Amino acid sequence: MTFWRDQGWLTADPTRRLRRRGRAPDRTRALAVADIEALLNLEAPLREKTLRTMLYETAARASEILNLDIEHLDRRNRRARVTRKGSAVDIIVWQTRTARLLPKLLADRSKGPVCFNELH
Repeated sequence: MTFWRDQGWLTADPTRRLRRRGRAPDRTRALAVADIEALLNLEAPLREKTLRTMLYETAARASEILNLDIEHLDRRNRRARVTRKGSAVDIIVWQTRTARLLPKLLADRSKGPVCFNELH
């Protein structure tokens, strides 16, 4: 704008009447952290609680978690191999809460389904 003023093409600031656009209202459907904590802490059977927690922590699709076999789990590194939509194989990773629940759910089993598939 300085160049235009120096040339005499502008005498006033053309941006003087511009105002910032107002913020759009937040229409996201995400739950608040407190709501998520309340949901994850609800009393439920161990299998259901583990499933809920694993779905939240991995952000995987329900079908991917429901089809997990124990052999797909790498419990030490908190990850598992899953088959994604379209038959792509991928790795999901979970956090501490799932890592604490899985040993209780699996007990001494070392193969077979994780047992989520019996929920539906």
